[in-house]
Amino acid sequence: MKKLMIKIISQQLFYVAGLFLVVTPLSFPQSYNIKGIITDTLNNPLQYVNVTIIGTTYGDASDEKGQYEISNLSTGTYDIKFSAIGYSDYIMEDLVISNSSLQINVVLKEEIIESEAVLITSGKYEQKKSELPVSAELISGTEFIERNFSDMEDALRYVPGINMVDDQISIRGSSGYSRGAGSRVLLALDGLPFYTGDTGETIWEAIPVTELNRVEIIKGAASSLYGSSAIGGVVNAISRDISKRSTTTVNGFGGLYDKPFHEVWDWSGELRPFNGFTLAHSSSSFNSCSLKHLWKFRN
Repeated sequence: MKKLMIKIISQQLFYVAGLFLVVTPLSFPQSYNIKGIITDTLNNPLQYVNVTIIGTTYGDASDEKGQYEISNLSTGTYDIKFSAIGYSDYIMEDLVISNSSLQINVVLKEEIIESEAVLITSGKYEQKKSELPVSAELISGTEFIERNFSDMEDALRYVPGINMVDDQISIRGSSGYSRGAGSRVLLALDGLPFYTGDTGETIWEAIPVTELNRVEIIKGAASSLYGSSAIGGVVNAISRDISKRSTTTVNGFGGLYDKPFHEVWDWSGELRPFNGFTLAHSSSSFNSCSLKHLWKFRN
């Protein structure tokens, strides 16, 4: 009798389990997911890319391998947006999920984010150019290469409000015409005065233009911050950060001067050549040790 009862109960449990397996898919619809890998144009995985389904609360962020996954999606049509700082947004529309999950790999393109120029020298801290109480100018480091300036002195001659008195800086007539007496404009390299110790002159050839990030020019009295040598203004050359990889830059130039306009000035009767050569090396090694070398020749 017990064996018969156990057999009947086992059969009933079997029927109930079978009915549960049949009814469950009908009661709970199947869910799907969208996953994939996000890379840049160089096929490097991108981390922390925001992946959102537009119009819903579903989303994810890519991990260190560039992988993402959005789960628990039902059948339907979706629009997905991929966004990250420094990259263009990418939107995929009308993605249809019917009876299977989706594998979507995405390549994001870099996008330059433009912002206002930032100055450091004016107030000893970063400021927007529009917030400065004095007039200011910026010369970007790329401009030295694009316009083929051999030294910083040549670049300053094209800045409005600056006159080069021989080889000394004069901002709005602040400096006189006595050579060797010193300029009333402070010239600095990374915030440190850049003058000879005896006459206070500038050796322009010693400034590595290929290693400059930018040149900040303050047109106005800044003696309260920089001392009496900055009565006319400040010119601060800021060098680039030392690269993690060893970098060597070679820059050479040459040419011929045209004949003088008046024959009496043509004392040699020949075309006079000019040339120059710059070799710069930058490296970062030995943990925190940094090293920069510069060798420059100009004739």
